[in-house]
Amino acid sequence: MTIVLNGTWTGTTVTLQRSIGNTGVWEDVTGTGPWTANVTTSLTDGLDNQTVAYRLGIKTGMYVGADTVTCTLSIATGSASGICRITGYTNTTSVSAEVLDALGTTNPTDLWKKSEWSNTDGWPTSVAIHEGRLWWAGKSKLWGSISDAYDSFSPDETGDSGVISRSIGAGPVDTVCWLSSNQRLLLGTQGTEYSARASTLDEPLTPTAFVMRPASSQGSALADTVKIDNRVVFIQRNGSKVYELSFDTRWYDYSPKDLTAIVPEIGYPSIVRIAVQRQPDTRVHCVRSDGSVGLMVQDKNEDMTCWVDIETDGDVEDVVVLPAPNGLLDDYVYYVVKRTINGSTVRYLEKWAQQDECIGGPLSKQADSFVVKTPASTTISGLSHLEGEKVVVWADGEDIGTEDDYTQTYTVSGGAITVGQTVTQCVVGLPYTARFKSMKIGSPTQDVSQVLNHYKNVNHIGFVMANTHSKGLRYGPDFDVLDALPQNERGVPVGEQVYDQYDEQVIEFPGTWNTDARVCLQAQAPRPCTLLALDLALEMP
Repeated sequence: MTIVLNGTWTGTTVTLQRSIGNTGVWEDVTGTGPWTANVTTSLTDGLDNQTVAYRLGIKTGMYVGADTVTCTLSIATGSASGICRITGYTNTTSVSAEVLDALGTTNPTDLWKKSEWSNTDGWPTSVAIHEGRLWWAGKSKLWGSISDAYDSFSPDETGDSGVISRSIGAGPVDTVCWLSSNQRLLLGTQGTEYSARASTLDEPLTPTAFVMRPASSQGSALADTVKIDNRVVFIQRNGSKVYELSFDTRWYDYSPKDLTAIVPEIGYPSIVRIAVQRQPDTRVHCVRSDGSVGLMVQDKNEDMTCWVDIETDGDVEDVVVLPAPNGLLDDYVYYVVKRTINGSTVRYLEKWAQQDECIGGPLSKQADSFVVKTPASTTISGLSHLEGEKVVVWADGEDIGTEDDYTQTYTVSGGAITVGQTVTQCVVGLPYTARFKSMKIGSPTQDVSQVLNHYKNVNHIGFVMANTHSKGLRYGPDFDVLDALPQNERGVPVGEQVYDQYDEQVIEFPGTWNTDARVCLQAQAPRPCTLLALDLALEMP
C-alpha cells in the first residue's frame, strides 16, 4: 500500500487506521505514522486472505484550522471489475462498448470474458422460480440467482446464498427445453429429464450443495410443461406422447409414466402445446399440429385417466387456462382458433363455456364460436364473425331449428339470420357432434376371454341421464344406424323438453349378432345431454 500526504499544513496530525473483518471497529496502525508533514511511504500489512478496510483521518483535537492536507491511499495489487455491452466491432483488438457498470480503471488488461448469453452463443430457453431463486436454463447450462434476489447474479455474493452456475455434464450436449419447480427443481432436455437436489437430504440448493440426477431418458419437446400437484406433465421429444414425472418414494426421486399408453393414437400427428385446467376437474388440453385437441381428464384418487378428441371447423393453434374467479366452478379456458370465414382466414380467441351453462335453460351455451344475443325479434344480427356459415340457435330455452332435422342450422347472411319466431335471448354458434363408441362388450358373469370373440347381441339398453334434451341423444350399433330416444310417454308426445333426470325402463336396441358388439352414442349441439350410466342387456347363443 502506498500512502501519500501533501498540502500546506503544520501542527495537524494524520493517523492511519484499519478494520479487520468487521468494518466499524477501527484501530490505529502502529509502526506507521502518525504524520505531521508531507510524506510518501509504503506499507505491507501481511494480512493475506482477510478482508481489511483502511482509512486516513484526523482525530478530534488534532486539526489546525489553517491547514490543508490531501490524503491518498493506493493498492499496488488487487482488482477492479465492471461490465460493458459491446456495441460495435472495429477489428480483432478494438471494439466500441457501452459501460453498464463502472470499470474502476482504464488500464489495459487481458483478464476479461464474454457474457454467458448473446446472439452468438445463444439465450436461455427456460425459466422458473424455485426455492427463492430465479433460474434460467439454456444450451446445456443452468443459472440460479442470488437467494431472494431474483435480479442479481453478482459473483461478489459468497456463501450459501451466492449464485449457482452449473453445466449438466451428462450424456450428449442437449438443449434445455423446460424448467419446473416441484418438490425438486426439474428440467427436461432433448435426451433426458433431470431432478436437481442438494447433496444432503431435504436441504436447499446452494453453490456447494447441488447434484443433478437423471429422472427419465424419454427426452422432451421444446414446449411448456404443466404442473399437477406434485407431478409435472411434459411432451415427449417426438411429440407423440405425453409423460408424467411423479415422485416415487421407492427411489426417493422422480420417475416417468406414459399418460398416452391407453390410446397411443392420441399423439398423432404430434402434440405442440399443453395447458392444465384444475376446475371443475383436472383436464390437460393438448393441442396437436393439425389443429385438433386431445383432452385428458384425470382423477388420481380414482386412478382414472381418459382421453377425448376435440375437433372444430378450423385449427386450434394455442391454449391458455386462467384460474376460476370467485363464484365460478370452472377455470377460464381460451383457445386461439384459425378459421376460414367467408373466404378469408381469421383468428378468434374463443372461451369455453362454464359447465353449468350447458345444461339447458334460457341460455345453453353449446356451440362453437358462439355469441349471446338479445334481439327481441325474428332477426338475429351481430353474426358477421360467422358470415356464410351454417349455425345452430338455442333461444328462450329450446332448439329452434327444424323439428325433425338433427342438423338444426341457419345460414348467416349479411351478419344476420332470420328465424321463424320472435326470440328474446339466444345463443348462436357453429354446430358440432359429440360421439362415444364403447369397447368390445363382454359379459360380467362369464370369463371375458371366452366372450369377447364369441357371437353376441345387445338387444336392450337403458339410460341414466341428467339435463338431457328429449332429442339430445341417439344410439345404435354404429354411427350409420342410430335411433332416437322414445318420443312418446304413455302414448303422449314428449315434445321439446329438457329432462332434469332421465331414468326410464330399458328399450330395444337395434343390435345384430356379431363378435364385435358395441354401443355407439351421438349428441349434437345445441341440445344438452349428460349421460351418467348405461344398462345393457347382452344376449348370448
